[in-house]
Parts: sequence; C-alpha cells; structure tokens
Amino acid sequence: MAFEASMIRYLAVGGLLMVAACGGNDVEKERAALAAYDDAKLAELADAGNFDEVVRSINAKKQLGVDTAADNMLLLRIRLDRRDGIGAEAIVEKLLAEGAEPGPLAVPQAQALFIQGRIDPARKALEQEGIPEADQLELYLLKGDIARLRGEDSLARIAYGQAIEAGPQDFRGYLSLGLLNYREGRLDESDALADKALALAPEDPMVNYLAGASARHQGRFDDAVARLKLATRDNPGNLLAELELASVYIELDRREEAEAALDVVYAQAPDNTMAFYLSSLLAARQGKAEQAEALLLRAGDLTRDFMPAVRAYGLVLSDLGKYSQAQKPLMRYLQSVPTDNMVRLRLADAMIKRGNPRHALEILAPLLKEGEELPAAQALAASARAASGDTKAAEKLFQSAAALAGDSGADAGFRHEAAKKAAVSRFLGGDRKGAIADLRKLAAGAPDDGDLQVLLANYLVQVGDFSGAEAQVPHIGDPEKSAVAANMAGYIRFAEGQYEASLPFYAKAIELNPGYASALKNRGLANVVLRRFGDALPDLQAAEKFMPNDPQLHALLGRTLLEVGRPVDALPHLKAAQAGLPNSPIVLADQAETLAALGFPMQAITMAADARKLAPTDEKFAAYLDGKVKEWQIQDERLRAERQQAEEAKAKAVREAMEKAAETRAAIKEDSKAKDAPQPAPEPAPAQPEDDGEDTGEPQ
Repeated sequence: MAFEASMIRYLAVGGLLMVAACGGNDVEKERAALAAYDDAKLAELADAGNFDEVVRSINAKKQLGVDTAADNMLLLRIRLDRRDGIGAEAIVEKLLAEGAEPGPLAVPQAQALFIQGRIDPARKALEQEGIPEADQLELYLLKGDIARLRGEDSLARIAYGQAIEAGPQDFRGYLSLGLLNYREGRLDESDALADKALALAPEDPMVNYLAGASARHQGRFDDAVARLKLATRDNPGNLLAELELASVYIELDRREEAEAALDVVYAQAPDNTMAFYLSSLLAARQGKAEQAEALLLRAGDLTRDFMPAVRAYGLVLSDLGKYSQAQKPLMRYLQSVPTDNMVRLRLADAMIKRGNPRHALEILAPLLKEGEELPAAQALAASARAASGDTKAAEKLFQSAAALAGDSGADAGFRHEAAKKAAVSRFLGGDRKGAIADLRKLAAGAPDDGDLQVLLANYLVQVGDFSGAEAQVPHIGDPEKSAVAANMAGYIRFAEGQYEASLPFYAKAIELNPGYASALKNRGLANVVLRRFGDALPDLQAAEKFMPNDPQLHALLGRTLLEVGRPVDALPHLKAAQAGLPNSPIVLADQAETLAALGFPMQAITMAADARKLAPTDEKFAAYLDGKVKEWQIQDERLRAERQQAEEAKAKAVREAMEKAAETRAAIKEDSKAKDAPQPAPEPAPAQPEDDGEDTGEPQ
C-alpha cells in the first residue's frame, strides 16, 4: 500500500509537470505581462498588500533578466514584512555582493538578523555609517527593541523616544515606549502614550491591547474589555491581550470569564509565567493564599521584573503571615509606585509585625499629613506607637482613626475595632478604670462581639473585679456549651485562688474543643500551682503544638520537666522562655535550678545572681534564691571534694602503675645481664678404660 501511494503521488506530480509544460505560449505571455510591471505599479500592489503578485512579477523579471535593484529592495521589504529573516538576509547579501552601498542596507540587514534572533549581529549591523534619513525611525525602533531584549531598559527608553522624534505621526514609537512603561509599572506614562498611539492607529491589535490595559488601570473596565476584544479579534494569537482581558475580568470578579481567557493562554503556552501570575490572583481572591504563593513561585523572574507581579507576591506573602519575606517585594513596588496606599499600609504592617515600628512610621508618614489622613494609616501608626511603648500616643491615634471612619458597612466595623484598640492602649497606659468604662460602652453596642466580651472579662479579672468578670461570662456564652465561656469561668476561679475549682471548667472547655490551646495551657498552669506536675505535663505539651512560640508556655514546660526529673529536656524550653521574656527573674531562677540539676552549680549561682538583680525588692524571692545558692555552694564543695579525691586516686593509681612498670623493667634488665655474663668452663669427663675387645658382660 505504501508503494502504491508513493507511485500515485509521483504520477500526480509528474502529471502536473506535464500540464505546466504544455502551457507553451500562454505561460510566456503571462511571464511577459508580469515582467512589464513598472516600479510604481509594484509599489501600488505592495501598499495594497498584494505581496504574492509582487513576488511573481519580480520572479518573472529575474527569469527574463530585467530585474532591477529597486525590485530587490521591494522584495526585501516583503520578506521582512512576512518575518522571513533568512530570505531577507539572502537578498541583502546578494545586493552587497553586486556592489550596493552598505549604509542603505544596514537597517534591513539588522531587521533580518533580529527576526532570526541574532541580537548581537543585528546591533553590530546598525553601527554602519551612511544610514539614510528615511530609515531613522526604523533604526531607533530596532535599537529600542534590541536594548529591551537585552534588559537595557534605560537605553530602550532613549531609543523609543528618538523614534517618536523621528516619526511623530507613526504610532509604533508611542506603542513601544508605552509597552515598556507598562511592563515597568510606570502606569501614568503608559496611559498617555496609549492615547497617542490609539489616535494614530485605532485598529492595530497591539495598540488596542495597550489601550485596553490603560483603560483597566484608569478603572474604565467596559472600555478595557471592548479594546481587548478588538485586539484578540484582529489577532487571535495575541496572548498579551488575552492575559490583559483575564486581568480585567479578575478586577470585575468575573471568575469564570477570567478562567476562560486563561485557558486560551494555557492551550498555546502551558508555561506562561504571566498566566501563572493571574491564576495566583484568582486563588488569592478565593482566599487560597498558599496556592497563590505556589503559582507566583512558578512565575519565576516575573515576581522580580514585572511590577504588578512584584506587588501580588508581596501581598500574598503578607496574607500568609510571612512578614519578613513580604517586606522586600512590597518595598520594591512602593519605590516604583509610591501612590499605592494598599501596598504602603501592608508594608508598614509587616514592619510592625517584625518589630520595626520606627521604620513603619516613616513609611506611613505620607498618609499622615494634615488633610490626607486615612483611618487605616492612623490605626497602623497607633499600632507602631503601641509597639514602641508609647501607649498615650497610641490611644490618641486609635481614637483619631475611629473618628475618621464612617458609621456604616466596613467603615463601621473598622471604627469599632479602632475604638476597641484605643481602650486597650488606655488600659496599658495605666487608666484602667477609664479603659474598662470604654469597653463596657462598646460591649453594650456590640453584644455579638465575642472577642470584646472576653477582653472586658479579662480586664475585670486583672483589676480584681471577679464578680464583674463572672457577670460577663453569660455574654460570652453558656459554659456548658461554649469552650470560650468555660475557659473564662475557669480563669476567674484560678485568679481568685480557687485552683481546684478551676479544673472542672477547664476540663469542660477541652471536652468541647480538644484543640483549645488556651484551656490546655490554663489547666496545665493550675496543676503546676497545685504541684501536680505529672498531670500538667501532657496538657502543656499538647498546647505547645498550637502555641510553639509562647514564651510563658515554654517557661511552664521547663519548670514542669525539671520537677519530673528531666532537666536535660527542661533546659531548651527555659532558654526559649528567656528569649521571649528576657526580664523575667522566675525564668532565670528556674534555669539556674536546671543547671544545678545538670551538675553545674557555679553557673547556677551566677544565673541566680542575675535573677536577683531583676527583682531587687522582692525579699521573699531573694530569700528563696539565697537558700538555693547555699545548697549549690555545698553541692559545688562536694563536687570539688569528689573531683579532688578522684584526681588523687587517679594520681595514686598512675604512680603505682609507674612503680610497677619500673620494677618490671628492672627485672627484665637483671635477667638480661645474667644471660649475657661469661659462663664457667665445664669440668672434664672422667677417663674411660680402653676397649680390649673382651666381652665383660656389661651392656654396651
């Protein structure tokens, strides 16, 4: 079958050749007619887009030997328009071989090389002298494209600017510079350039793409969709337009249409980094921050070079609580687009979370000017002041933020939270009575705010108003049904010194919510106070899984492990507690006891002295430590005596061994001397009678 198919194809081709050969005079007439087109006619056909007929005419001229340099230049133009870099380069080489001047061919030659991806040779070709004035526009556009591909954006910017000067009525300079600005995040500049390009070429797909992107940036979403659909209609393979269209749909929260646009991109380019970026935005919109981060990581260099992706990456890291990592992309984007308030606020928040409130205030400064205050900026500035220990300033700023917020919707919720934080700052600043009054007023207007009800109950316990705190519990919930309410009821009893009575409430809270870390920690603490360390340990270890960075929990675990005879396990927890509570004398004292248990009494004594310095007026604590220090001094003396005895015993053993070795060596030496001494001559044997041959009857 394969042979038959091959033969049929061969016969078919042969038949066509025979038909062509039979053309005779008709073919000659057609060739002559095509060769008769003059330069004006060919230019007219080329301008109309009839490239095939132009090529046929020039080929006919070549066959008749009447083609001209102008014909070859026109054919070169067509090759370049059709992105045939190899064919265009061959024509340039032919013209140069025939003696054409290099200058007029420099730009076409560079374009042919550029189409083939030979960037460096293309740049070298543009160094040719004698480039005509008419080619200056193409020269600068190509220089800009080469610089852009090489990552030399500043050179590309200059070249595109020169292209605009060389051809102010040509849309391509505006388009190229606009696209560069858009990629770099210079959105205001790209918007203006898009308008100029659109006025000159309203039907061009790439112009419509840039105009659509610009319209999206300006919030004109309907116009953006219309422009981008024009861009994809006239150029179905315009992935940039599809990506931008997906961006608009994401802005409009039209998820299905966004996904459909991205499907078009993935079908043609499965590893498109921009598509990964946009998919990450969709994931972030749905609250899937981890998925969004994974997609952004697949976007690779885009999160470093494309400012909108840099922005998205910083925001996603912030959503994930990765504040240290989020600071770099957020800062980089803000330096490029300083007017983005959301990024500025997120960056300040990350800095506060990472313990850098001073820099956070510097970042917030532009939003805190008179007449430009934003409630969110005021609230973050308040948090920064609170983190710096300036509770008075924090209270005022939280109050200011609450005053700036509205009375409905999201603003009302923000206003409520800001007022709550102002009360907290007031409490921490020492005005406990006033803070509790503020919280009571807020709680009366927001009975469903469980966090507020718990906060108020906690503060009432801290000021010793146990009956007031107890009255607050029903506002939190039924202790038989609410783990939070049961936990609070237990905490109130614990604070009153009713440690045993607190345990059933904690047990109920844990029964209702086995993963309730606060209740686990509280029950563990109650058992520590009751010196039931074996009962406390499982609760504290379970709580650590949920609160791995809680220094107080580490302190409790350290003490408990020490009490159950596990000082080796206790020490890491106490060191972690000290890192979080560096000024806690109790943590240092427990660490000292642990060191003593591990056999380091002198280190324990030194640490006990440090602990005592942190509580100079606590006589009870000082007396306790003094007693411990005496024990550790005795321990140290005993250890010293034991070490001395051990050293003496060791020295004695060494001496005895050396003496024995010396005796052994002496014995060996004596034995050697005895062997080497001259021996006495042996005594001569008695003379034997001569044998006379007679048999004496003696045995021989």
